[in-house]
Formats: sequence, C-alpha cells, structure tokens
Amino acid sequence: MRYFILMTLIVTFWVSAHDQQVLSEQNVIEVHEADNKYLYESWKFELENIDYSNGIDYQEANIIIKNFAFTPKAASCGATGIIVDYGVYWKVATYEGFSAIPGKSIFIHKKSGKMSQDGNVLFSHPNKMKMSYSEGTHLDISVVK
Repeated sequence: MRYFILMTLIVTFWVSAHDQQVLSEQNVIEVHEADNKYLYESWKFELENIDYSNGIDYQEANIIIKNFAFTPKAASCGATGIIVDYGVYWKVATYEGFSAIPGKSIFIHKKSGKMSQDGNVLFSHPNKMKMSYSEGTHLDISVVK
C-alpha cells in the first residue's frame, strides 16, 4: 500500500512540475488509475510467465502471492509478510484488519505450486487463481477507459 501511495505522489508531482500546472482532483485520479492498470497488467504477465517445470523459487513465490492478494479467497487477508523458506514450502505470513493482527500463514509448495492455508487447499496451481480487480480495491482497473 505504501508503494501505491508513494508512486501516486511521485507521478502527481512529476506531472504537475512537468506541465507547470495545478492538477485537479480528476487529474490525480486519472494518473492513479493509469498507474494501477499498468501494475495489474505487469503482475498478471509475470504470473503467466512463470516456468513451473523447475519448481518455484523465492521471486516466483513473491509473484504468486502478489496476485493471490486479489483473489476472493484472500478477502480476510489484509497484508502479507515476508516469504520464508519452510522446507518443501514457501511460508508467507498474513495479517488481518487495520491493526494487522497476525493471521494464518499461506504455504506454497515449491514443486507443484499448490497453495494451502490452515490445512485447506486454496489453489491446486497458481494458474487456477481468478483475480478480481473490482471497484473499491486499491488496484481498480474497471473504471479506466
């Protein structure tokens, strides 16, 4: 979330200084939405181009967990923590709510990519994730024209 706010501010001030004009609230919203559209597309591209034949490394686990945050199954997960090597799994801490209360960890199997939490399979493979970028999320692309 800090990254989105920081990028929005940087883009806003750059555009304002570059054009030497005062941005309206609508201009700020348009810049933010365009930035989010690019981010969504780049994350989706990264997920689609993971080579699963050699297992999942740390960076690929990070790509998977970034995209997982926008699935309906991540609804109770407010944020994720660092990714830790946990033997045959990558273990990802989760935090819930405004006060970031520790939640149940997510496990990504290093060979198969199967994602589980609290003993329940979330996705049998990362390619089966259906991301939802609906209005109201901080990665809202539905209103971009």
